[in-house]
Amino acid sequence: MKLGSLALSHGAARQWVPVFVLLAALTITGTASHFASLGAMARDRLRFEHAVERTRALIDSRMETCVALLRAGGSLFAAAGEVDRDRFHAFVSRLNLQARYPGIQGIGFSARVRPEERTALTARMRREGVPTFRIWPSRPRGEQHSILYLEPLDRRNRAAIGYDMFSEPVRRQAMGRARDTGAASASGKVTLVQEIDPEKQAGFLIYVPVYRGGGVPPTVAERKRRLVGFVYSPIRADDLLASIIGAEHHLPVDFRVYDGGRLDPGTLLHDSKRVRGALREQYVPRFRSTSSLDVAGRTWALSFATRPDFEAESTKMLPQVLFLGGLLVSLILYGVTKAQVQARDAAETLARQLRRSEAVAREEARTAEALQRITGSLAAELDARQLVQRLTDESTVLTGAEFGSCIYHVTGPDGASQMLYALAGASSEDIAQFPTPRSTEVFARTFRGEAAVCSNDITRDPRYGQNPPYCGMPDGHLPLRSYLAVPVLSRSGEVLGGLFFGHSRAGVFTERHERILGGLAAQAAVALDNARLFTAAQEELARRRRTEEQLAEVNRLVTAVFEASPLAIMILDLEGRVRLWNPAAEHLFGWTSEEAVGRIFPGVPADRLEELREGIRRTLAREGILGAEIRCWNRQGEVLDLRLWSATLRGGDGEPAGVIGILQDIRREKQEAEERERARAQILRLNEQLQRAMTETHHRVKNNLQVIAAMIDMQVLDGKELLPAEEVRQLGSHVRTLAMVHDLLTTQARENGQADAISARAVLARLVELLQETASGRTLRAALDDLVLPVRQGTSLALVANEAISNALKHGRGRVDVGLRVGDDVAELEVADEGPGFPDGFRLEPTRTTGLSLVESLSRWDLGGEAEFLNREGGGARVVVRMPVRDARRG
Repeated sequence: MKLGSLALSHGAARQWVPVFVLLAALTITGTASHFASLGAMARDRLRFEHAVERTRALIDSRMETCVALLRAGGSLFAAAGEVDRDRFHAFVSRLNLQARYPGIQGIGFSARVRPEERTALTARMRREGVPTFRIWPSRPRGEQHSILYLEPLDRRNRAAIGYDMFSEPVRRQAMGRARDTGAASASGKVTLVQEIDPEKQAGFLIYVPVYRGGGVPPTVAERKRRLVGFVYSPIRADDLLASIIGAEHHLPVDFRVYDGGRLDPGTLLHDSKRVRGALREQYVPRFRSTSSLDVAGRTWALSFATRPDFEAESTKMLPQVLFLGGLLVSLILYGVTKAQVQARDAAETLARQLRRSEAVAREEARTAEALQRITGSLAAELDARQLVQRLTDESTVLTGAEFGSCIYHVTGPDGASQMLYALAGASSEDIAQFPTPRSTEVFARTFRGEAAVCSNDITRDPRYGQNPPYCGMPDGHLPLRSYLAVPVLSRSGEVLGGLFFGHSRAGVFTERHERILGGLAAQAAVALDNARLFTAAQEELARRRRTEEQLAEVNRLVTAVFEASPLAIMILDLEGRVRLWNPAAEHLFGWTSEEAVGRIFPGVPADRLEELREGIRRTLAREGILGAEIRCWNRQGEVLDLRLWSATLRGGDGEPAGVIGILQDIRREKQEAEERERARAQILRLNEQLQRAMTETHHRVKNNLQVIAAMIDMQVLDGKELLPAEEVRQLGSHVRTLAMVHDLLTTQARENGQADAISARAVLARLVELLQETASGRTLRAALDDLVLPVRQGTSLALVANEAISNALKHGRGRVDVGLRVGDDVAELEVADEGPGFPDGFRLEPTRTTGLSLVESLSRWDLGGEAEFLNREGGGARVVVRMPVRDARRG
């Protein structure tokens, strides 16, 4: 009993092994899929945020450019005072708006018109070539702001000439804000007067005020009094924003722009989804975000959402593929494990049943030998039907009965119990019309196996006729007076059936007949048991053959999986010796199966065998599958990074017999992870360099514009209403110098990502090269040390050198020498010519020379040094600029 209970306990525990394998595999699959899903979501979120920031930056940059163009137009009016239609046309034409700044409808000038100035202004405009000019809509009182110029003068812009923008509240509010603050001001959402076609777009305008005398007056009252008008730009929102993003096809986001800082459909300026014709697109964005943007003093609300092409680069399907693959592997492992467990259980069950059958057969053999002398023929018969029939026939003869029967139970193929008859002395037709005998008072003792029943005259027996509906024998029944019945009991006491005999005469059966039938019944029970056991044995043998075939098929399947597995599989005993070694293990480690089996696992050096045994002990101490990352060595001594799944193998007694290990080479996986990390770090570094370069470019452009503005202001401070052509050319030379510095910085940033400092030698060498092209046969010679300066000082040094060399070319003669000498603490720039030199007693202030004033101002304030204006001993002028170099870097 103990051995049986132990076997059942082991069998029950073994049934859970496939479940544990499945749960472990599903857990690993679910965890891997979950982290893959998180990684895919994080990457997609980062891509979306980058696209949003890129889109927002493009919009902000274009709007800043638009404001800068308007400020340039304002500077034109401030510098020239009066600007006629031809000059304004020339100014705007040089900007080439349609090619460089698509979406900007134009640049115009709106003049402030007082009531008493309307007639004169109308006449002036008609003289300038606008014969149909009028101020509209007409208002009898108050000042008006009429559009005088609007370039390019296409059919749309021509429709706006003369329009009084101050008559419309939204435009008036923006114009008033620009006038009072002195800064650029954007209007709210409007419909431009240029919208002369049926298909209209939302638009807005940006105004830059122009004040009499130039500059911005210090007080609001003074600004209102000195206001001349506005340089402005009408903008069609869809054209502008679509052109900004149009070149960036790789940005997979849609965006909307709302005026006023709120997501109100009534203030919608632009919908990129509508512009690209995708309003009916059946796509739900995965990511959305909103932000705000300040445009010339007015807040815009920006709403962003992903587009369908965003999903093309997404890795969101990777977790699903990983999960399905893991699920398939989990089910395969579960099926293989379950098949092994079922085969083991079937084999053990068959062995137990065989042992029981053998014991019963031995017992029956002894019983058969004892009864063989009496009922040899019965013992030799194994067909239950024939046995019962022979028993009934012989019993009927032995008892002298007229008729006899044996009623017995058999179990069919479907497991159901059936009651069969065997007759002697009568035909089946004689009793076919009668129902199956019931457990009435007469039959009850026989069917219950209590004892034999013998009656000389059954019709007189007190038990006879007590059960309805017949209350005795039914009509047509065989005549019966003498009655003898003996139960057929198996050795276990089971009632197999009964022997029933009858005679039409009374008193036929005696005690001797009862004893004979008792012995025959015992023999019949044995014979029936034997027949039944024989049938069961035949069925058991058939089942056993099927089980062995299934087991063989499972073994073939397991062997095929073992041999074809791409993962290394090995089985170690408790000492670490290899018992099984599949081809993948041969490929991974380099030892063949013949070399590895029977020896300690060769993938671990001798000095680390204790780690191997400790790993085996950890596996044995845990139920289920143990996963870990380990390090082994192959035959060539190469280090292998492996992922190990191990589980305990148990013997027939349920005790641990070894461990099975499945190994996966993860070297490439680790290398790919390290490469991805290095690539990510490189991308971050490049992004940081790009951000620094963009920031530095912005500051360079802003500083250069400030320098140009300062030079223009110097001319304005001289009190000149109109600039001579020579001074305009000189300003152009300064601008080219700034452009040259900017070009050098751009090249430097593209080559090494640095744009915060510049080589003075490179700047001056390039400047000398440019000026040599316009030197009209004069020679420029340069001797330059190298000095690395901050961008601002490098730019100022270039302007100083440009002014000094230009002055030498203009007023001097012969060769012009340009030198840069760098000492420990001071750097010295010298420009010398062979001309007449400076007049005796030359002083800078009385001359009011704008160029030399620029040299002196930049030397002092930007370079932190001083400028000297000297004469050479042999004749000629020398301009010497000295500046400290404590913070500079020598090249």
